[in-house]
Amino acid sequence: MAPLKPVKKDGDKKVVALLDFASKLTTRLETDVHDTSILTDLSHHILRSFSLQSSSYLTSSAREFDDLGAKLWNTSTRLLRDDSERPPPPVIPVLRVFAFLLLDVAHQYAQKQGKSAGDNLIRLFRIALKAGKTCINRGQLDLCTRVFERAADYVEAAHGHGNTRVNGWVKSDAEDQEVAAQLVAEYYLLRTTLAWKQGRLDVADHMFAKSLSLDEVADKAGLAEKQTDLLYEIGKEQLKKKRYEEAVRWLERSYDTLSCIELDTISADTAELRLCVMHDLACAHLGIKDAVSLARAADLVSLLDSNYANKMAVSLLRLRLLSVQDPVPAEDFQNVLLRMIRSVILTDSTFKTVMNQVQKLKTFSPGLACQTLDTFLSLRLYESKSQDYIEKTVVTRIWISTTRQDSDQLLRLQELLDEVSDSTDQPFRSDATHAAQTLIWKRIEPATQGVVAEAVTSWCRLACHPLFGRTGELNKSKLSRKLITLSLANGDLAGARQAYFQMPESGRNVAITNYLMYKVALRSGDTPMASNCLEGVLKSSTKDATYLYACVLEAQGSGDRQQTVLALQKVLEKYNYGAPSGINLAALLRCTIRLLVAELESGVANIENVLEEVCKVFEGAANQVKNFREPLKEASNPEDHLAELQWFSKNSYNLALKYCTVLQPSLVVRMLDVCIKFIESFRKSNAGARPQDFTIRSSYCHYLSASASVVLGRSEDNVEICLQYYLSVRRHVESFQAALQEAELVCELDDATKSDLEGKCFELLKYDLEAILKLQRWEELDAVLDSCLAQPASSHWDTLADLVIVIHTHMSNAELASSYQSKIPAVLQKIINQTWRTGHCSIDKLSRWIRCVFQMTLAAAPEVSLQCIEQARSIARKSRVGQLADVYPPDELEWLATTAFNHAVDLYCASDDEACKTWAEKALNLAMEANDGRHLYETLQGKWLLLNVGGQ
Repeated sequence: MAPLKPVKKDGDKKVVALLDFASKLTTRLETDVHDTSILTDLSHHILRSFSLQSSSYLTSSAREFDDLGAKLWNTSTRLLRDDSERPPPPVIPVLRVFAFLLLDVAHQYAQKQGKSAGDNLIRLFRIALKAGKTCINRGQLDLCTRVFERAADYVEAAHGHGNTRVNGWVKSDAEDQEVAAQLVAEYYLLRTTLAWKQGRLDVADHMFAKSLSLDEVADKAGLAEKQTDLLYEIGKEQLKKKRYEEAVRWLERSYDTLSCIELDTISADTAELRLCVMHDLACAHLGIKDAVSLARAADLVSLLDSNYANKMAVSLLRLRLLSVQDPVPAEDFQNVLLRMIRSVILTDSTFKTVMNQVQKLKTFSPGLACQTLDTFLSLRLYESKSQDYIEKTVVTRIWISTTRQDSDQLLRLQELLDEVSDSTDQPFRSDATHAAQTLIWKRIEPATQGVVAEAVTSWCRLACHPLFGRTGELNKSKLSRKLITLSLANGDLAGARQAYFQMPESGRNVAITNYLMYKVALRSGDTPMASNCLEGVLKSSTKDATYLYACVLEAQGSGDRQQTVLALQKVLEKYNYGAPSGINLAALLRCTIRLLVAELESGVANIENVLEEVCKVFEGAANQVKNFREPLKEASNPEDHLAELQWFSKNSYNLALKYCTVLQPSLVVRMLDVCIKFIESFRKSNAGARPQDFTIRSSYCHYLSASASVVLGRSEDNVEICLQYYLSVRRHVESFQAALQEAELVCELDDATKSDLEGKCFELLKYDLEAILKLQRWEELDAVLDSCLAQPASSHWDTLADLVIVIHTHMSNAELASSYQSKIPAVLQKIINQTWRTGHCSIDKLSRWIRCVFQMTLAAAPEVSLQCIEQARSIARKSRVGQLADVYPPDELEWLATTAFNHAVDLYCASDDEACKTWAEKALNLAMEANDGRHLYETLQGKWLLLNVGGQ
């Protein structure tokens, strides 16, 4: 490039700056073509290049402008052809416009130097069109407008108008004229495109009209193809924007322009364009939907059918034309769709299109839609081995079938699934399985809300088809449970069992499954299975007892009392004999007890087990008595709570009494303890009240409990447990005495009741003595013996005497202090006096007791021993004279007389003459009653005489 000339004017400075920028631009582009500052600088200098003022300096620099413009244009071309993965840089359209403007400036000022520009104009015109086209393609419409404003001068020159700026257009050359005409035609087409892109369809219409008026163009067929393509693009955009009338106008022009081309000159691309034009034109007419437009669309579709019958787009157009008819000819629609299915090349896009059309057919005729899908599977999809296509088709088929009420569809669908299973040899994937089962479930679930029919069960079995084998265990279990429910509703117990055993193990262990099978077991009378299911419900119901209560209701409804009881027991055990909120616990417990009692009264063989369960319920009720009030907090009658306590107290007591002869003593004690707890709860809830029946019942409970505890203690081999039983005896004796005192204070007891209670008190004192003996609580013996002494007359003193004698024996063996034994003789003496007075005891027992008292008191209380001798003598005399039925045992009399005489001898040795005389006389008097007083008396008399003689 020649060195720059000296600059003098401001305009020349602009030229210098422009040339300097252009000369450095290539280097900047090679450094970083994506530099945004280049784009900014180019836009600035483009504005300058449009406003350059003429000057001699500018004229002399024309050659430099031409060289720089050519170099930059070539650079833009190279950038466009770059195979880089990055998109073309945004600078290209601006760079091309800048290069064109440099070349245009060079062309204008070269002519002022008198240089020829004819060939250069053609070159420059082509560059202008290329630059404009690039701007249109890149969306630079404003730049394109500026380029075409400059190119308008070239068009005027081509038409022969001449211009001071474009002098030198050579018209004498025919070849140049043809080229110029072709360029002008392309110019008008680009101007039409620009106006269309700018939204100026009126300008586009005007510019396109100018392109039609060019007669000098040699390649009219090529021009017509370009015109057709442009008109089609404009019409297609209007169709896309649903401007159907405008789309028809432009597409009709495109179709008319294409029709003017000789068929033998049409290229393959133009033939494809013809199909597109006709297709979109028909679509535009279908969008208008008036009678004329529909008729025109039908003609176009018929024409397309005759030339492009196997084109999918033509088939779709035919389907669209059929779908706007009223009514829609469903069979014709199906025929076109089947033709398309046979001819289409299967791709994701074509498959989706076919399925969309099937869904449209479904709205007209679901039956024909199902037939079409069946044909699609058999003709194309099985051989394609595309699992995805097959699954989607089958799911669609199920969707259509589930929306129909035709019962034949169920059988056909079953056959289809079998056919698919045989053809694919593999189950559906999980997503397809889920979709199919969801559709079937929507058909099953609403049906089960009303009347259950066999068809619903068939749908459910269909959902369990092996083709859906990849469903999760959760879904398998859900379907199996539904089958069980349906089978129950239909009375098919065998079917319910079959569904249960086909269920995954995880599904069998849930509460609802066990509940359903519990119903099956109840209806089939399978007691073991019912028990197992009830256990399953209990294990799986961690917090919610809904299914347990449901089992109770089912058992009640079935009339199976045993299962009802068992279910109620499980409910109570679940809540530790409590109940969740909203449940009347007392009523629940009462219901359970009544059913258990009914079992007892029905004569069950395992009465002991049933009574054990009754006892458990009563114990649970006693532990939960504080919760009885919960459902009654807002009740209008607060006495209900007291009535509940009274019911439980009364019934536990009555059952203990009724079955005390067959129950284990431990169970009797438990039942009576329950009764006592309820009595105490009643008293706490009704402070100050002391009902007579509760007071007396409490005393009887303590009496029976003490009696049963004594039995348990006597039969227990384990020492520790045995002692615990006797401790319980003592507690109940103490409680009985307290209750008896209370009864005497607050109750008006009749003579019979009072006598009965006193007799029981006497019996309990004997149990208390036995307990003291076992526990060796000797320090507490005197208090109990005092109580014995305070008791009124009784017919059971004999048993007390034997017990006291045994206690004395143990105390003697233990070598206890005499203070612990002081009360025993008095008790025995009272026993002797009472029994002698009432005559309820035999002479043999009396004689033995007298001997015992005599032995106990001989050393400690000799006056009592003397009384025993007198008592024995009095009884023996009455016996001897016939006042008594029995005879005083001679051996006892002899022993007493001998022992007393020996004691007199001991006193003689001790020099206690007065006492010796008393004892000797008592012994002799008693000896006279033994064996008629002969032999023993004579012996003792002789010995006494010896003592007296010796003493004197």
